[in-house]
Amino acid sequence: MKNYYAIALATFLIGSSCSEEIAQEKADPIVFSFAFTGCNRVGFDVHQSSNPSTANHVALDSIVLDMINQEITPDLFFNLGDIVRAEQTDTIDLATQLNAWVGLETVKKLDSSGIKMVAVPGNHELLQSVEGPPKVYHEYPLEYSTDVFLEYMQDHLPKGRDTAPNALNLDNRLTFSFIKDSIGFVVINTDTYNPPATGKTYGEEGKFPINWINQKIVALNKDPGVKHVFALGHRPYFVNGQVPAGNHDGLPNAKSFWDTMSANNVVAYLAAHKHDYQRYQPNNAKTTQVTAGNAGSPNGAASFFGYSLINIYKSGKIQLISRGYCVPNDYLKPNLASRMKVRDSTFLKWTGNSNPISPYSVPCND
Repeated sequence: MKNYYAIALATFLIGSSCSEEIAQEKADPIVFSFAFTGCNRVGFDVHQSSNPSTANHVALDSIVLDMINQEITPDLFFNLGDIVRAEQTDTIDLATQLNAWVGLETVKKLDSSGIKMVAVPGNHELLQSVEGPPKVYHEYPLEYSTDVFLEYMQDHLPKGRDTAPNALNLDNRLTFSFIKDSIGFVVINTDTYNPPATGKTYGEEGKFPINWINQKIVALNKDPGVKHVFALGHRPYFVNGQVPAGNHDGLPNAKSFWDTMSANNVVAYLAAHKHDYQRYQPNNAKTTQVTAGNAGSPNGAASFFGYSLINIYKSGKIQLISRGYCVPNDYLKPNLASRMKVRDSTFLKWTGNSNPISPYSVPCND
C-alpha cells in the first residue's frame, strides 16, 4: 500500500523548497553577467587550407551555443586571445585568418544573440615566431599586427573605451578600460608592440603599460559609480600558483600590477595563455586569478574545453561558474559521451572562498 502521507509530505517539502528558491531568486536576482575564455586556435598540424580561420570549430560552436542557451545570457563575452593561430613573420596570415574568423556562422550567431564580444589579443595575434638554433622558436613583437587586429576586430571592441596613451615606445591602442552597468573593466594587451632597442633585432614579448593600468585601477576603485572592478588580459600572472621566471609563460615583472589589484579591491584577474583552467587566490585572500585558456587549443593540461561565467547578484555576491566538456582523445572531434555542464563553481570573496581548488586545476571525469 502506498504511503500517501509520506507522498503528500514529500510533495509539500519539494514545493516549499522550490517556492523558497524562487523567492530567493526574486529577492536577490542576477543583475549582470559576463563570460570569458581564451585559446581556441588549432595546432600547427592543421593545414590552413582546410581551416582558414584556424579556430577549433567543435569547441567554439559548443561554447557559443551553450552561452546563448543560458537562462540568463551574459551581457559580455571576453575572448581572451589566441583566437587565431597566425604567428608568422608578416601580417598576411593574421589578416587572412581574422577575416575568415569574423565570417564564421558561429560568430555571426554570437553577434546576433545580443551578447557583446570583447576581443582581447594574445601572442598568436600580435607576435611572430622566429626559428633559432637548433630548431628552437622564439616569439617577438610583429610590426603592424596591432593595425590588423584593430581592422578586423573593430566591431568587437567597446565603443567609448578609454584607451591607454602611447608612451615609452609602446603601441597601447589595445589596452583600455570601460564601465558597463557599474562594473569597471581594465582590458590589457599583454603583448604590446615595442620596437627593437638599439643594437637589437626585435622588441620584447610580454610588455604592457603597467603604470597606466595601475592608475586606472586606483581611479576605478575610487569611482563611487563603480561597484566592482575586474582586470583581463591574455597572459596570467600566476601559473600553477607561482610567478613564472620567463616572459613567455606569464608576466614576471608585474608585481606592482598584482599589488595594485590587491590593494584596490579588484575582484579577479581573468587570463588565458596556459591551455588549462586554473583558479588561484594567494593566501586565500583578496584578488583571485582565473586562468581560462581552455577554449579548445591542444597541447595543454586542460581537462575540459569550455568557458566561464561571472554572475553578479543584486546583493553584491559574485559567482564564478565554469562550464565545459571533457577533452576528447581527438581534440577536433566532439566528445559524444560528454556534454557541456558545470565543472567548477564558487563565490569569489575577498576573504577567501569556501571551496578553493586543490591544487589549482579541475579534473573532468565523465
